[in-house]
Amino acid sequence: MINYLKSEHYRLMRQKATFLIPALLLGFVYSALGLTYFSGRGNPDFPYNNTAFIYLSTRFSFAIPLAALPFLVNYLFGSEFENGTFKNSVSYGIHRWQLFLGKLVVILIATALLIPIVFIPYIIGVEWLMENSGLNYLIEFLTFSSYMSLILAGALFLAIALRFLLQHTGAYLGVYFLLMFGVANVFGVLANLFPAFELPFRLFPLYHILTPVVHGWDYAIAIFLIYGTLSVLIGLRSFTRSDL
Repeated sequence: MINYLKSEHYRLMRQKATFLIPALLLGFVYSALGLTYFSGRGNPDFPYNNTAFIYLSTRFSFAIPLAALPFLVNYLFGSEFENGTFKNSVSYGIHRWQLFLGKLVVILIATALLIPIVFIPYIIGVEWLMENSGLNYLIEFLTFSSYMSLILAGALFLAIALRFLLQHTGAYLGVYFLLMFGVANVFGVLANLFPAFELPFRLFPLYHILTPVVHGWDYAIAIFLIYGTLSVLIGLRSFTRSDL
């Protein structure tokens, strides 16, 4: 499996998008901060160029990474099904569970590396460009971001498992968005009508984005463990039995 991980590393490092994606994210982040900064400089009554507003409003933006996860996974996954790479690897004696775990590890590591590349410069930019509203806003934002990172990690596991389950990219994206946004919104409507649906609704990442406060680390841990465990078990079982 070590050789497979090396080959995956080599494949990703040769692709321009591997470096373009972080660059575009950083460009978007600093463009937004720069626009807010210069708007504040040009208008003394502008109420948004402060760390309190930026950190509080950013909490609602976690819907963006939730929506972006399947596209990131799809890129990191590569065209393995379309190009017959998995089939060739199996014919060379590599076990399917090795391919599954190897791809899983690569995607998890790549995503984990991408987070600080974007997150740390973002915080530096906010603290440097915006009017400081107090340390407590930064601490609350870091706490909520850690909370949401654990929840989004569960969604990442789900996206990886779905990519193994569904070989067609369109079907994969459709099922992911149906689960994460469609079914989640249905449970949200039902929770407003029937209190019994409140608990299952809290197991969807969307609930914690729409109500951006730390509801309890037990929910974040539960989502991470439930999504992670079921995704690995179902994804591995499906991949080992699927036609390549």
